[in-house]
Amino acid sequence: MLNESFFFKRRTLAIRRKHILKSKKDIDALFDDSNRIHGSTLSLVYQIKDDRNYPFKVAFSVPKRNIRKAYQRNLIKRRLREAFRSMIQEVEI
Repeated sequence: MLNESFFFKRRTLAIRRKHILKSKKDIDALFDDSNRIHGSTLSLVYQIKDDRNYPFKVAFSVPKRNIRKAYQRNLIKRRLREAFRSMIQEVEI
């Protein structure tokens, strides 16, 4: 049986709402004026803000043209989020 501490620990490692990039305006701005790093299987699109009060934000996307099946795209996104979640304490300033 799982105890409450299991759920509490899991919750502290979650990606906070303020760090999730969801606004269409913000996503369009990201793709318009951004830096890109391309790998063989993964691309990173990022933008550096000078404002210290602006928290970093992340979004994960897997294009349909590369991975046709929705369940495979969802699996990849879940794994990316979990990898980010495990490193979030190192990333946070």
